[in-house]
Amino acid sequence: MCQVEVILDDIGGPMAMMSNPSVMSSVFTAGMVVNPSLEVINVYKNGSVVNITLTTTMPFTCAAHINPHDCHLTVQVVQPEDSLSQTVAISKCQISMSSDLPAQSQYFLVVPVADFVRTSSKSATVIQLVVSSYGDAGWHGYQLPNITIQVI
Repeated sequence: MCQVEVILDDIGGPMAMMSNPSVMSSVFTAGMVVNPSLEVINVYKNGSVVNITLTTTMPFTCAAHINPHDCHLTVQVVQPEDSLSQTVAISKCQISMSSDLPAQSQYFLVVPVADFVRTSSKSATVIQLVVSSYGDAGWHGYQLPNITIQVI
């Protein structure tokens, strides 16, 4: 989360009489937003599907020596545990965003897996979102929070 403070430099204007000549912006996210932004996302066993959207909130630049069409952000959607015992399936393993648009959204779906042979006491799955970039060093090391999916 970010916030910007602007110092007003209008010495002779009406703002000069203020005791604190600065203005604070509202809080905003610089990077990428995950929606829904819940700590735990519930998925129902009855076949419901959850749409998880990733939206960039700031443009990313491209290094001068790289073709702008080659610049992109990649988000790997990873289920780090044994995939045979997972309680959910995801529709995409990778999401790619190009540098052509200042703000863009991509999504993936989460679907509960019904296993009528094995019954597992495990009902929560953690999904990691691993960000990498090609062409913009500013995104290097950027981390998104893990997503916990609770099957109900």
